[in-house]
Amino acid sequence: MACSWFLFNFPGVGSWPSAFTNPLSYTQFGGVPSITPNGNTPQYIYASPQIIASVIRPTIDSALSNEILNAINSNISTLRVYLYLE
Repeated sequence: MACSWFLFNFPGVGSWPSAFTNPLSYTQFGGVPSITPNGNTPQYIYASPQIIASVIRPTIDSALSNEILNAINSNISTLRVYLYLE
C-alpha cells in the first residue's frame, strides 16, 4: 500500500510519550511537507494508511514507533519523522 504524510495534532491522544506513537494523534496530510531539521515534537510522519473508525490514520509499527521516539530524544528529524520546536 502507498504511504502518506500524517500531521500530528498537538497535544495528541494519550500522555507522553504514547501520544506521539498513537495513530489517533495524527490526521492525513495532503501533499509533501517542508522538512524541519530539528525540534522536540513530531509534526509529520510518513506511514502506510489504515482505517480506524472510518478515518484514515497512520500505521505505526514498532520500527516507526522507535524512529519517532529516537527523533524526539535526539531532537533531529529523520526521513519519516519531521519535528518542530514546541
